[in-house]
Parts: sequence; C-alpha cells; structure tokens
Amino acid sequence: MGGRWEALGRLVGWCLLLLLVVGGVAGCAPDDPAEVDPDDPWSLLAEVAYAQDDLGWSSPVIEVADGGAGFALFVATDGCAAVAHLADETTTWWSEQGESEGEVRLSPIAGRGMWVHAPDPETDGAAFLRLRRLRCDTMTAAREGAAGGARVWVRPLPPGAEDDVTLPIVFHHGPASTFSSSAVSLEAAVDRLMRPAGVSVEVVASEAASLPPRLSWSAGRPEALDEVVGDPGDAVHVFFAGCLERVHPATGRRTVLDGLVPRVPALGAAGGGIFLRGRECSAGMGGDAIAWDEEVMAHRIAHELGHYLGLFHTREPDGTPDDLSDTHDGTLMALRPLDHPIFSPAQAARMRLHARLSSAPVPVR
Repeated sequence: MGGRWEALGRLVGWCLLLLLVVGGVAGCAPDDPAEVDPDDPWSLLAEVAYAQDDLGWSSPVIEVADGGAGFALFVATDGCAAVAHLADETTTWWSEQGESEGEVRLSPIAGRGMWVHAPDPETDGAAFLRLRRLRCDTMTAAREGAAGGARVWVRPLPPGAEDDVTLPIVFHHGPASTFSSSAVSLEAAVDRLMRPAGVSVEVVASEAASLPPRLSWSAGRPEALDEVVGDPGDAVHVFFAGCLERVHPATGRRTVLDGLVPRVPALGAAGGGIFLRGRECSAGMGGDAIAWDEEVMAHRIAHELGHYLGLFHTREPDGTPDDLSDTHDGTLMALRPLDHPIFSPAQAARMRLHARLSSAPVPVR
C-alpha cells in the first residue's frame, strides 16, 4: 500500500505543479475544459493567410453566420488591412481599398482594430467579407512583400442602442498646454453638446501628464501614441497637448491638427485616446500657446468623441460624404464643427452603439 500511496502522492504533486505553471487553466483530467469567461462576447471566427490576387494581397472569403443582423469584428493583422468586400442578402459592395486615399472610407486596421457592420435594415442569413492587406505608409493596396495573415474575432452588436450611455472621462494636462478651464466647467460644456445625442460625459479625474511639446502621428502607425495613452481601461482619456501633427510616412509632409483620435473607432486598448492641440507648431520644439475659449474646446472635444465612437466627417476635404443616411454639414461632425452644436439621429445612434462596444474588453492586447 505504501508504494501506491507514494505514487498517488507524486501524481497529486505533479498536478499541483501543473496548475501553478499554467495558472490553473488546465486540470489533471484530460477532459477538463479550459476556463472561459461567460461574459466575453467575442469568439474567434477565423485565422487566415493573405493570398495574392490582381489587386495585391487578400484574405479568403470569411463567413459570418447571421451577419445580416449586424456584427462587430476585431482583427489582429500583420501590417495594415481593411475590410474590402461585404455581401449579405440585400447588399453587395466591393472596394479597391486604398487605390487612392479618398476611397478608403472605412477606418484602416493598423496592427489591430475593430470594424462594425450595422445594416439598415437588418436582414436574415449570413454575411461574407474579405480583408485586403494595405501598405501602412500610404494606406494603399499592398502589392509586394510578405503575405502575412490575420486573426479575426466576431461578436453580435450589443442590445439597447437606443438607451442613453455615460462616458467616464479623464483629463490629462500636458506641460506644453496652457488650457486652464476647470474640469467641472468644461465637463458641463461638453455634456451640453453630447447629452441631446443620448451620450453623457462624467470627468472622473483631471491630472498632470508627461507629454512632449510636439506629438506626431500617421494613420498607418497609431501605435506611435500607445506609450502616451497606455492601457486606458474603461475611461476616455483626453490629452491637452502642445503641437499636434499628422506626418505622411512616405513623403514626410506635415499637417497641423487641432484634434486627433489615433484609432477610429477607439478601443479599450493602448492608443485609444483623444489629443487636443494647445500650441502653434513652429519650428523647433513648439510654438506659442493658443488661448482656446472654453466653448471652442468643448466643441472640439465633442467632435473628437464622435470620432472616438466611430463617426467620420460628414464630408471629407476631397468631397467624400459620410455613409449615414441623415448626416449633413450642419452637425458636430463637420470639418469645422464650431458653429454646429448637434449630432444627427443616425450619428447619435452610432455613437451609443460604439460606446457599448468599446466598453467590452477586446480579444487581444
């Protein structure tokens, strides 16, 4: 009996060691299931490799069961990509994503990103889509280099898009910014603009931040600001920065920005913040401070919150319109939003939808 008890003791010891090594995920019995978070709405849909076609590198067709009712995708890709093809019972569209910058209407996925299909009207049945590999420096179709691949997760759209939501906000004041309005006063000004759309804001913290006087960014490399934002958790982090520029990675051309959201829509992951310019962008480390009026700053924050929650400009500089049915240039998502204190009903519904999507942890970090 002693030998049998000794063997059993060794087995128990090895099991305990195994549990310690893998963090308790696996048990000793071979049929013990791995722990699964029952509240996690995301499920792995596909792991794909890009293959070469006439336009560059594309994924195989990916089927989304019941996709006609709408869904969200989270994609982790080598390099950059975009959804280039979507078909369901009532809709079929094909976009040669990135053939010119003006044709890229959907937010590109740089490394990782979320893409949402919210059809109107909803349909029954499956949806089918393909990803296209993009060059991160130009956001045009990639035609050379390694193929690479992507992992794709899917989740249903959250219910209750018509219900009001509240966004927790954290203000970060950088040393190069001179904006000095109180957090309480600015919160009230932003809330007055957002509340009619069913989105309220609540400033949960206002603190100093270590920011360089000049921040540069490009669409294909949103991770350049990851270290600034860190892991934002559930809050929307608003950074009052100094000079703010978009740098074209291929030509080096610089464009001064009043506000910036590195990822549209933003995620509960690194890089998902809002940045606001507080200084002129002169040569060197930064120019003169800008004395922004509180109401001007409130409009800028509301406009950037719209981007953060998945909205595009109603009309881009090249004339490309938004794809929502009732948007127009007299809303807060106009290129110059200061004279337009409203969101359209479709814009408001889309923001509430994304607020719920962004509050759930993303599949990978």
